[in-house]
Amino acid sequence: MILIGISIPIAVVLGMVLLVQAQELLGYYPTTPGWEVAEIAAKKKDATLCQKILNVPWDIYGPSAKEQRASCIHDYAKLTHDPSACELLMPSSYGLDCVGGAKSSPDICSMNNDNVAWTNGKEKYANC
Repeated sequence: MILIGISIPIAVVLGMVLLVQAQELLGYYPTTPGWEVAEIAAKKKDATLCQKILNVPWDIYGPSAKEQRASCIHDYAKLTHDPSACELLMPSSYGLDCVGGAKSSPDICSMNNDNVAWTNGKEKYANC
């Protein structure tokens, strides 16, 4: 009876380890955080790697796989300055924020006579 009580938890833990190993062998990222996958994707110049982030069933406290994927794409775009990667997040406000974060140089905001203007360093393109 004691042997059965011990062997069941061991079998469950072994199954969990094998599940993670199988997913990793298939090219998925079951336990890797989004920022880390973004760094891997940036080195390989492949934003679609972010779509291979999976959550394991027993991870109930961390961010969802969808949130990790979105964060990964956003971080990838920032690291590579590639706003085209943000297409994977469109249409969403996070996708638009991704495009802004991917720009290599930030826009300049200036205020003159109570008029706020945004410029890209050369020309004014919006009044706020």
